[in-house]
Amino acid sequence: MRLFFQISAAREFCPVRYAAMQRWFKFSRSTLSQIEPKLLQMFHWPLGPRKTTPVCPVAIAVNFMPTSSAQTYTTSYRTCKKPAFFRIPFFLDRMGPKYSEWTTSAHEARPGHHLQSQGYVENFL
Repeated sequence: MRLFFQISAAREFCPVRYAAMQRWFKFSRSTLSQIEPKLLQMFHWPLGPRKTTPVCPVAIAVNFMPTSSAQTYTTSYRTCKKPAFFRIPFFLDRMGPKYSEWTTSAHEARPGHHLQSQGYVENFL
């Protein structure tokens, strides 16, 4: 519930920044969807006994922590009760050049920390 109020407040009190974040989220989702097919031949996917990849999805979320200056990743539970999160800081002055989103998305989400952390939680704990 708290996150809903933060997002509502951001939309109301920081409409320009909120709109910029929505555009960046759209670009990040597009980047992740373009990276995903390139990974198909690199890992064992959720079929068969050699599965190494996580099943839990990655969601893009806003990080409202004012001191956060970089994108972060948060692992989900083994049962995947909620998605894992690729968090983008709300209070950055500049999101950076768009070409850097490719390396950031690959580092934080797919494959990156999602494969590393969520894959470990799902497959080895």
